[in-house]
Amino acid sequence: MIAGKRLGALVAMGVISFSSLSQAATYTISVNAGTKAGSWNRFYERAVASCHMYTVISSAYGRNISNALKKAHAEAGFQTVRGHGIFDDDVKVYSEDASGNAVYSWTNVDKIYDSITAAGMRPLAEISFMPNALASAQTHINSMWYNNVIGNWNAPKDWNKWKALVSAFITHLETRYGAAEVRNNWYFELWNEPSWMYGGGGGQSGYTRLYDSTAKAITATDPLVKLGGPAEGAGGSQSFIPTLIKHCKAANLKLDFVTYHDYANNNSGATIGTPGINTFHKGIVDACKAANFTGQILNTEWGATFTQGTTCLDNEQSASFIAKTIHMLNSNDTLAYPPPYTYGWWTLSDIYEETDNTGKTPAFSGCYGLMTRGVASIPQSWDVAKPSFNAFKLLHRLGAYKVSCTGGTTASPGVNAVATISATNDTVSVLVYSHIDATTGNSSTTDQVTLNLTMPTGWTSARMEHVVVDINHSNSYQTWVGMGKPSNPTAAQWTTIANAAQLAHYDSVATVTITGGTYTKNFTQNYYSVGLIQLTRPGTSMVSTEKRSVLFTKPDAVINGNDLHLNLPLLETYTVRLYSATGREVLERKISGKGTSVLSLAQLTGGVYLLECSGSGQKLVKTVIVGK
Repeated sequence: MIAGKRLGALVAMGVISFSSLSQAATYTISVNAGTKAGSWNRFYERAVASCHMYTVISSAYGRNISNALKKAHAEAGFQTVRGHGIFDDDVKVYSEDASGNAVYSWTNVDKIYDSITAAGMRPLAEISFMPNALASAQTHINSMWYNNVIGNWNAPKDWNKWKALVSAFITHLETRYGAAEVRNNWYFELWNEPSWMYGGGGGQSGYTRLYDSTAKAITATDPLVKLGGPAEGAGGSQSFIPTLIKHCKAANLKLDFVTYHDYANNNSGATIGTPGINTFHKGIVDACKAANFTGQILNTEWGATFTQGTTCLDNEQSASFIAKTIHMLNSNDTLAYPPPYTYGWWTLSDIYEETDNTGKTPAFSGCYGLMTRGVASIPQSWDVAKPSFNAFKLLHRLGAYKVSCTGGTTASPGVNAVATISATNDTVSVLVYSHIDATTGNSSTTDQVTLNLTMPTGWTSARMEHVVVDINHSNSYQTWVGMGKPSNPTAAQWTTIANAAQLAHYDSVATVTITGGTYTKNFTQNYYSVGLIQLTRPGTSMVSTEKRSVLFTKPDAVINGNDLHLNLPLLETYTVRLYSATGREVLERKISGKGTSVLSLAQLTGGVYLLECSGSGQKLVKTVIVGK
């Protein structure tokens, strides 16, 4: 066998090629589950990107992304969704009467954000684009189709009306969702990639004026609301971000966070290439340090490629790209180069209207989504997971703490791994992946892997489950390819495709013996693959990936007189907060345990309150009425 670390060099020299390898290398991965190495950062779950906001309630394809949102939160743990055009004319926020007075309508905004919150998520609210009635010109971003309601990219004709719109927007959201909720948990990002999507004039100076006006409007409305930008692409981020920071410092403007976008082929030119993405992020961190910026850094768009129509967006290549990129960003020196606070994969669904895809196959057409758009008349076709989404599902199953894991390589091609242990020390998880930083590899090529696990003290046996995403497993795309790539699969074919999208086991779930505190497993790992091996101590409920969203339910609460009865699903500490109707926090308690807990509210006056109860699992947010 060829040693893994030499393999990349031999391929680069032309001595061997990816396609000539049937079994390329051997790896020994060693895990010491008794040695914690810090927390596992779930930055990649804090956001997912979407097309434009109107697709949350309607699209050109006869369906919307509301179900995809629910699936994304329940199965992959995504917490916020970010999309364009909340002020586009399809949302119908702004118009003017015959006298030129502003007329606001929040009906569709409410439908959009209500759907997001109903899915257990929050908006990462991008403030864009310009309503036609407020725009200084009637020119549009013609590359953005949006079902023929194209976004207007111009500056406002009246800056005071723009500031009034922004102020009214924030005020409405705080009234509807609670001031504390919006202040503490929502992020407002100004515009999208302004170097080419804002026609306000002056390049960076034009965007700076837009930011200046928007920041003043939000500060005057509620200075605690989080605002940031510039949401620039990789080509301009390293100039736009320092310029914005410098301007905000000089003008004493709020800038709570900065945002950037990056795709694999923005950097090294390589689709699904991981090193350039990591290097670029470090460059953003360095630019912020040089500008003495201490706020958060958010990535609100990233992906395997910015080129639509690329097969890797549908197949297993994106799955291993996701695993390697997230592991790489999580493995940097976390003090010098922490991961982005959010990392929003572009995009959630193939219900995608930036370009007119109505003539493309509803199954797989190289669109950016983690899930298929399907056909409105065939429910089994809706939101079928691609291998990329399944990679996020496996990442979601990792535990709270990293543990020692050695023997992998960051080389390309190469096998690497990350290992975690749960907060309760009862589940050890090892994510193993094989990736090539190019699309020229052969997914049928396998490496031989030996996994040596040293288990926590006292383990004598464990329930072992090994789930994998590769060319042969958990792969709806390859099943469709095997059918001959039908442009419009039948209902029966869609059922087969959807079944193939479910997470599949490498081998049988089994109870294994821990001898002398160790366990060894040998297996093959395909190129472009992600596998998760989980060992759970007997007596602990092993949560199947497919049932996780059911078993890991939200906490629930009911009011009985002046007592709040909380049903807490996990053995952990929960934070309980109550807010008054005006958004003022009136109570905060820490409650530990599992099952029913009773909290007296006798000290509160009767009335309507917003309850928030959160732990490491899902969060409960609901309105409660305290009676006296």
